[in-house]
Amino acid sequence: MVLSKLKPLLHLPETKRSLLDIGCGRGAMLHAASKSFPKWKLWGQDFSRQHASEVLGMPSVKAFFTCPVHEIEQSFDIITMEHVLEHIKDPVAFLKEIHPVLAPGGVIIIQVPDCGVNPYMLLVADHSSHFDADTLQQVFEQAGFKVLVKPSNLVPKELTIVAESSQTHGGAGFSSTLYESSRQKITRHLSLLTNIRSFAERLVKAASLGVFGTSTAGIWLHSEVEGISFYVDEDSKRTGKPLYGKMVYDVDSCPRDADVIVPLVPEIARQVAARLQPRRPDLKFHLPD
Repeated sequence: MVLSKLKPLLHLPETKRSLLDIGCGRGAMLHAASKSFPKWKLWGQDFSRQHASEVLGMPSVKAFFTCPVHEIEQSFDIITMEHVLEHIKDPVAFLKEIHPVLAPGGVIIIQVPDCGVNPYMLLVADHSSHFDADTLQQVFEQAGFKVLVKPSNLVPKELTIVAESSQTHGGAGFSSTLYESSRQKITRHLSLLTNIRSFAERLVKAASLGVFGTSTAGIWLHSEVEGISFYVDEDSKRTGKPLYGKMVYDVDSCPRDADVIVPLVPEIARQVAARLQPRRPDLKFHLPD
């Protein structure tokens, strides 16, 4: 949980604090906060009341808001948003609405996917905004926040920022240098995805091919390449049943002598193959360049 990992960096107190989790969903952040900081008072916000009763039943949760954030008539010491900002079409405008509900001296903590290192996040259909470390900081500065902490690798493939309201609400626009850097990065990512698809198309012509993973990368590759025969996954909740008409095997039950493509970020793909190959030396793991 991001709060517990940030605790030594921010010196988060055990004493009473108020926390609002924006886009709280089923309350995972609030549940973790109630365990790590039992003296804190917690609030949740989401546009759907689907999980309201579940959230309100958690220790220390005082209320559940469904109104827009700027309509909440109180302020909070800590505001969290975990995997929310990437779903917002105009993140600068959205962040500006948070200033009135952030108490003096309060901080906002957000976490989003790092598109700088994970090209597959460009494929997620309901992500309206995409960030790397530089563009995320620029978004916060444009929205009138001062970034206090920007830890690297707090969570793999995620970006975390802790910020406070600054004296000047709004900075300069995106520089041409940052724009060009982002454009080049996206171009490289799209090229990588194209190469992975071409690689899989060549492999599937020569053998019965499985794809490792049942999340974004694996499902995308299955949808793009005709002839993939099965999935391989290490999550026991996903194995032993079909997904989009293809069986999901665990590593031990995967068909013997099978070819398996690992469509992950190259460094992670190498780690996966190195971990699984000793368990199944008969399998041939194919790693995209």
